[in-house]
Amino acid sequence: MKYTTKAAEKSTVKITMEFDGTEWKDALNKAYLKTKGRFSVNGFRKGKAPRNVIEHAYGKGVFFEDALNVLFSENYGKILDKEEKKFTAVGDPELSVDDLSDEGVTLVAVTPVRPEVKIGSYKGMKIKEFAYTVKDADIDKELDRLRDRNARKVDVTDRPCQNGDIVNIDFVGTVDGVNVYLNRVEEIASYKRWFFGSLHMDKTMSKQHVAVFQTVVPVVESHAKRK
Repeated sequence: MKYTTKAAEKSTVKITMEFDGTEWKDALNKAYLKTKGRFSVNGFRKGKAPRNVIEHAYGKGVFFEDALNVLFSENYGKILDKEEKKFTAVGDPELSVDDLSDEGVTLVAVTPVRPEVKIGSYKGMKIKEFAYTVKDADIDKELDRLRDRNARKVDVTDRPCQNGDIVNIDFVGTVDGVNVYLNRVEEIASYKRWFFGSLHMDKTMSKQHVAVFQTVVPVVESHAKRK
């Protein structure tokens, strides 16, 4: 196997690995021995079919992917060890096949590496010193903020509410008791449709409630129910 390395963009190194025909055939045979148990061929027990029979049944390239993985896994780590003084890999490479034939294979691995950092001139640089003045009021304010953030909510029943409390209020707004009256009508009256005026357009609010603005609707007296 021959290989070359070349610095690429964005802190990567391009590693080109060239394998001759003998190495490629050896990798194909290793791939066959490793994976032959996956294939079923008529006339042979599973895992017992010869390589050429499997290739004839499944296609010539049936072992190519596994053979490429054999070449990569057996050689990539060795290259990194040899080139450790030049670069340090910091991630998985992007692998591609540049050439593939019976005469050989060329694999290309683009590997992310530790970037080179060049330190510029820093001696004699002046840095402005910042002075922070913390007052007691600032400390008290921060403590109050932390207390509020971590405070627990507990029910208070032994005193009236006061500033800072969280209060749940059940509220029903009325104008001269009108809402109370209408709610009472809803409870005791039986009706098919209820027409009322409040909007600036005619609108069906539900199957039984209609807001009327322009239309004049004759109302038929219904029977009231008593409780």
